[in-house]
Amino acid sequence: MAAGIDYLPSFWTAAPGSDARPKALVMQKFEALGDAIIRLPAYRALRMALPDHSLIGVYSGRSTYATLFAALGAELFDGLLVDQPTGRGPAATRGVLAGLTNIDVVIDFRSNLNALWSFVGSAGLAGRFIANVPGYALRRGVGLRPAVRPVHNYDRFHRMAEMVAGRALPFDASLPVAPRMTERAVALLPDDGRRYAGLAFGGVGWRKAWPRARQIEFLQHLRRLGLQPVFLLGPYENEERRFVEAQAPDAVIVDLTAVDGSEVDLMWLTHALAPRLTLAVAIEGGIGHVLATQGIPLLTLSGPTDAMTWKPVTPHWWHVAARAFGSNEMAAIPADAVAARVEEILRWSAARSETNDNEAVAALRRA
Repeated sequence: MAAGIDYLPSFWTAAPGSDARPKALVMQKFEALGDAIIRLPAYRALRMALPDHSLIGVYSGRSTYATLFAALGAELFDGLLVDQPTGRGPAATRGVLAGLTNIDVVIDFRSNLNALWSFVGSAGLAGRFIANVPGYALRRGVGLRPAVRPVHNYDRFHRMAEMVAGRALPFDASLPVAPRMTERAVALLPDDGRRYAGLAFGGVGWRKAWPRARQIEFLQHLRRLGLQPVFLLGPYENEERRFVEAQAPDAVIVDLTAVDGSEVDLMWLTHALAPRLTLAVAIEGGIGHVLATQGIPLLTLSGPTDAMTWKPVTPHWWHVAARAFGSNEMAAIPADAVAARVEEILRWSAARSETNDNEAVAALRRA
């Protein structure tokens, strides 16, 4: 495990037996970085809508809210349980829930058979239940009207929070800014006239990763377009540094060495760098979701996963899918197709900038 990370089996703001408030449980499998960001608007909505409840996250795996987002997790949740046997059938799920008292509502973000086990296992223990299945059909005490499940996961989860609350709720996916990381970001990417392109292509051997041969081709297009490559390497992609140094010696490399090996700091540095980028190209993964929270133009490359379902939380989004080229393998995505989308983003950004400039001039004239 990288330095700076300690997995927490659980945390509570009060001992579970001493907390007499009604409990709202959010059930899920695990929560990687991208998952945590996509679910953040729903968590914030639930926290707002249920101020008198104890909000508890229950995971069959691990959660980013116990590690990289531990500070956020402490604000959002009253309790967090990880590595629970909630994917082993209704009896095991019921055993977990039976250890918690006064459960008002169970909100299951899973959309597979485990949601059914949760529905069965919570009977008699929770007055209300809703699961992320088509039409939100697995419901108990959360309205009877038919419901349409949205396309994107962040909308699906947030809609569940609204259904539990019985009203519309704010949608907030923003991440807090770390001032010391902002200063470091300025040092790494100074305002010297260069146009920076953030690149997050994944580590070698990972099925989601874009192959190195494609990256080499794409770098030629970036140079033609006058963009400075900025490689954003995840905490388990240290082996990519030598590849980047060999193929793009002029590139800026942001990895664990930039933050003294701290995985937490690397995530927040990546977040702080985003506003300094002209655009970013990233595989469907956590780094892309972090960049999206800053609202920069983002191009996602996807192969084995459905990027439309897992769309980042941003309106400024472009997408190239391997499926458009007859395969689910990332190698099917050609470099020239990615370059064409980048050129489209640059044209869009230029037109948007010109519109904003014209509006500013008009406002000055009116003044």
